[in-house]
Amino acid sequence: MTRGKDRSLLFPFLLALFLVASPVLMPQARAGEQGGQMTGARLAVEQSTLARDEKLLILTAGDRAVAAGVPQDDAAIIISRGLERGAGAGRTAAFLDRAARLREQDLPVRLVLDRIEQGLSKGVPPERIATVVERLSGNLVNARPLVQKMEKAGPAGSGSASEHAIETVARALEKSIPHDAIARIGEQVREQKGSIALFGRAVDTMTTFVGNGMAANDASRLVHTAMDRGYSERDLETMERYMVDELRQNRPVGDVVSGMETRMERGGMRGGMERQGGAGPRGPGSGGSGAGPGMGGRR
Repeated sequence: MTRGKDRSLLFPFLLALFLVASPVLMPQARAGEQGGQMTGARLAVEQSTLARDEKLLILTAGDRAVAAGVPQDDAAIIISRGLERGAGAGRTAAFLDRAARLREQDLPVRLVLDRIEQGLSKGVPPERIATVVERLSGNLVNARPLVQKMEKAGPAGSGSASEHAIETVARALEKSIPHDAIARIGEQVREQKGSIALFGRAVDTMTTFVGNGMAANDASRLVHTAMDRGYSERDLETMERYMVDELRQNRPVGDVVSGMETRMERGGMRGGMERQGGAGPRGPGSGGSGAGPGMGGRR
């Protein structure tokens, strides 16, 4: 009789124990399904001094991010660096959730991942990283309609081409290039029945100019003029190379702008017609780097 009573008390105890442990056990089970990339990060979380609910918060956010399509190694890097830099469970989980939301919206996530990872690596305060990431995420959302409008009127691009164009427009918006200036490039490319790649290149050239110290209105005027004259991707690259070469010779930016305008009026600045530098066209403020101040790509 006593043994039966003991068994009846034991079952509720075991059930309660299972319910308490299951929130942590379930993420562990999902980790086994995901593969090995998250193993080290998960182990670091479990061995950390964080409270149990904080550990669960990070692990759950990591699972959501991976399920949404964030690469496992990126999720693992964010978790590991967040722990190393003392970002806190809430902030680390928020970084993962932000990346997950972008993928759930079918938006490219690479720029945001790079900013988070590099910011953590360099010890940038988590609050500053969060501010940059939120602004960049908003730019990605705002960039998509511009790219979609471009795609509707022209030849359809691949998924990767569309994502690259969205990222390119987001970088331009990040450099405070006006929305209207970008939209006009789209109109010019559509009138020429140009490709999404040409659109992206033109926007990127404008961003590169601004990143190297040119005023946004000068940069947009030069690129709009180039597009009106039917410049190709190679021609735009020549314009970038010209600017970088001139800056290396310590030419004032204003002189570079006027020199470029003069050459364009004379039919220059076309691919192969200008002096070619030994290096690529990208200068220190390249729009293609995807970097913010102190926060570039993965290291």
